[in-house]
Amino acid sequence: MLEGNRSENNPADNPEREPPYEGTGAESKLPPIGAPPEPPQAPASTEAPDKEPSKWRENTKLGLEIAGVVILICYTVFTYLQWHQIRRTNDLTQTALDGSKDSLGQTLLKMQSQTDATNRLYGEAQKQTAQATTLATNSGIQAGEAKVTAGAATSAAQTAKDALHVSERAYLVMGKPSLSKPITSFTFPIENIGRIPSGTVEVLVHEVTYTVSTGLLTDAPINASEKHWSEIDVQTVTPGSAEFFVNVGLPGIVTDRIDSGQQMFEIAGTISYSDGFPSTPQSVYKFCLFSQFMSDIKTLHLVPCNPEIIIPRLKQIEEYPANEQKVPTDSPN
Repeated sequence: MLEGNRSENNPADNPEREPPYEGTGAESKLPPIGAPPEPPQAPASTEAPDKEPSKWRENTKLGLEIAGVVILICYTVFTYLQWHQIRRTNDLTQTALDGSKDSLGQTLLKMQSQTDATNRLYGEAQKQTAQATTLATNSGIQAGEAKVTAGAATSAAQTAKDALHVSERAYLVMGKPSLSKPITSFTFPIENIGRIPSGTVEVLVHEVTYTVSTGLLTDAPINASEKHWSEIDVQTVTPGSAEFFVNVGLPGIVTDRIDSGQQMFEIAGTISYSDGFPSTPQSVYKFCLFSQFMSDIKTLHLVPCNPEIIIPRLKQIEEYPANEQKVPTDSPN
């Protein structure tokens, strides 16, 4: 392109073109009258044009085109190989499927047979489950009956045990009391009316002597002239005999006054003991007596009273546990 422009603007190269008007000064630069203005001419260059950039671009373009062609060829070859591999795989798969068709059919037949056998087993299992349910129901009924029977047996055994305990245990009571002559003490035996010996025994006795004017018990609490309590411990009491006697002293009694009804006394207490059976609670027997002078026959009698009422009152009067009196037990001669 640059070489063509130079040929058109150089008069030496184009002899048909008229030479420029030669002259000096300002007039020499004006074109001839009637002639069209000439285009400006490029300055003449004395150096050779630079052809290296054009050649580098052409070489680069050619290299890129060659690289593109190589890449396209590689991609085409890769695509073909991939397609060929897929087709080969499909062929092998089809061959395998065709070859295993018979085996698959046989397998399906075996699976169907196994399914039928499983269904038969399931039916048998259902029958066995129903039978087991029936057996379980019957077992539950039998277990309930056995439980009722066991409960009845347990109840009967407990009843028999309670009956044995009631019939065979030791029962301690206060025996027939007596007064000494002259009246200085009150004595009573401890009796076992049961069938086996008792365990340890503790006897607690409260005594209060009163001075009265009318002989009525209601007057007594405000006129207590003597009061005390005592405790007696015994290891065991065997049934059938009065082995131990409890002596309660009456130091406040005056014979003339008790015989005339001007004095009276109250005795009350408890007998705590083991009934002879292990692991049973302590049994408690309570007693209560007071003296009463019968003026019409001039006789002193011992009259039973309510220990639930009298024992708390005697404790209050004697300021229990103060005023303790040691009293030993006696055996019959």
